[in-house]
Amino acid sequence: MQIFLHVEKGPHIGRRLAIRSGQIASFGKTERSDHCLEQDVELADQHFRIQVKDTCTIEAIEIDAEFLVNGETPEDSSLVNGDIISAGMSVFRVEVEGEMISEHLPEPSPSESNSNPVVEFVDLPQLCTDLDLGEEALAEASKHNSTDGFLKGLIAAKLFNDAIRLHVHLMLPADAIQWAVASIQALLNNNLTPLDSDAIQKAADWASDPSEASRRLCGRIAEEREYEGVGGTLALAAFLSGGNIAPEDLEGEVQPEPFSFGQATAGAVMLATVDIHSDDADELIGSILKPSD
Repeated sequence: MQIFLHVEKGPHIGRRLAIRSGQIASFGKTERSDHCLEQDVELADQHFRIQVKDTCTIEAIEIDAEFLVNGETPEDSSLVNGDIISAGMSVFRVEVEGEMISEHLPEPSPSESNSNPVVEFVDLPQLCTDLDLGEEALAEASKHNSTDGFLKGLIAAKLFNDAIRLHVHLMLPADAIQWAVASIQALLNNNLTPLDSDAIQKAADWASDPSEASRRLCGRIAEEREYEGVGGTLALAAFLSGGNIAPEDLEGEVQPEPFSFGQATAGAVMLATVDIHSDDADELIGSILKPSD
């Protein structure tokens, strides 16, 4: 048995989180959790855990961590296909692999109809609003009922900036930074200024080892670069990946604004696309966005 949690509302809308058979996975806003939803500041550090064996169960981890299942405080810990979990700012839909929930799904578009049933559903118009996608992207969203199909549609329509924003949003922060680093290097053929190259490397170092010290270093580099250029913007993104962004000498915590990490990460890649001087620019940009099979 394998379980997926689809994030249908909240700062991480569109994500799909997997829990394998025999696994106990925790969910919360810090890296102490197996699935870190760092932009949902209303979650506890470790909010709830889900265990998958012959059945699927859920329980709170921290004393004050509350959640609802199908709009009510659950009387028992069991979860079934189609259950809706509400915790913090987020709403999750439970999918048991291989089982359909037809009442939750819109009619599939002709381009997405095939022998395999579509099991993902997300409010794509709301996602367009959250990610500040353009009007053409919103029109494209109406043709799809999954983020995968939507991303492919954006790429086919050459709405590359919107596709970059969506692609980044659907990844975990460290994965998104690693993708951005590789994309910037490919787009600019490693033709970077020494300052940009150093800032991008520091962001890559954070992605490889996302420690607090590394994140803070990225914040200082971004400030030194005045939050400009591909390097300064990507270093800023790493700093906004989650955690306190207030100066270290101040008491109290300030959390990043929802979606700010994705905006900065996508912004760095989009800056790189502006500097492409090639007749094959569309093909090159499309290549970094090609979804994996």
